Amino acid sequence: MFDNIPHGTSWSTPVTLKAYPGETVTLKPNAGAYRVLDFAEGQYYIVIDGLILDAGNVSYDAVKITYNANPANGAHHIRIMNGEVRNAPGEGILDAENTGYNEFINLNVHHNGPATGWLHHGLYLGAPHDLVDRCNIHDHGSGYGITNQYASNVGTILRNNNVHHNRGGIVVNLGPASLLLYNNLVWNNEWVGIQVTNGTSDVKILNNTIYQNGAVEGYHGIQVDGAAINTRIENNIAYLNRGSDISGTGGVGTVIDHNLTGVDPKFVNAATGAFHLQPGSPAIDAGMAIASVATDFDGKARPRGVTYDLGAMEF
Repeated sequence: MFDNIPHGTSWSTPVTLKAYPGETVTLKPNAGAYRVLDFAEGQYYIVIDGLILDAGNVSYDAVKITYNANPANGAHHIRIMNGEVRNAPGEGILDAENTGYNEFINLNVHHNGPATGWLHHGLYLGAPHDLVDRCNIHDHGSGYGITNQYASNVGTILRNNNVHHNRGGIVVNLGPASLLLYNNLVWNNEWVGIQVTNGTSDVKILNNTIYQNGAVEGYHGIQVDGAAINTRIENNIAYLNRGSDISGTGGVGTVIDHNLTGVDPKFVNAATGAFHLQPGSPAIDAGMAIASVATDFDGKARPRGVTYDLGAMEF
């Protein structure tokens, strides 16, 4: 287990552990280790760049950012980017209750947790002001690609991610507030695509593409449960999900506006994950301008036509 990385002092002066250009670097502890990386008290402003974190020999998670009874004493400001997180028996990344401001960018997170049984997830987020951006999160057979929970978990952004072939896609649970979720592709997850539940408040679900989730009966594309407060669902495409494409009858103050459901959006090839729009798509120029979603999944500026397109990708 690699747990003795010294701390930096700011994002301008972090301590960085990075693969040498052109080299493939894999961190894989010997059997008996708890985790590949375990960030504890006193570790902050650390960047892990371009490494493969293989948890095939560990007992728990690939990465843990440590919980502390006083969250201010936990690890924080950890950035893991441009790498791979795989093969953990527990969570891929366990970001427990702490000060937060952790970032997970351009990662391939896959095959963590058992194939069936108790819930283990690709990313389990329990800290405030986290960022998950441009990650490919897939093949978590016992849990969600991303689960985001705890009452102290505010201000997190989930954007530009490809979340597919998990037991569930993304769940926002147990009280997160002011969470922004946009430009995500969420498809072919066995349970729900995106779910908001258990007293969460002020969750914004904007310009996502939600396709063919809910192989198990009783799940939906986007699902807002009765205890959710002030959820906004706008500019999304939801198509061919087993239950409703959007089930928003639950919750208090739910707003559902400018979404495309139950109509073929004319994707290029959804079966292979190619969710760009073809000419003539009813999603083109059908959205409304949303200042917080200034680019699309590919990083292109919105709008590229008369106004915003629906879904994660501009035509």
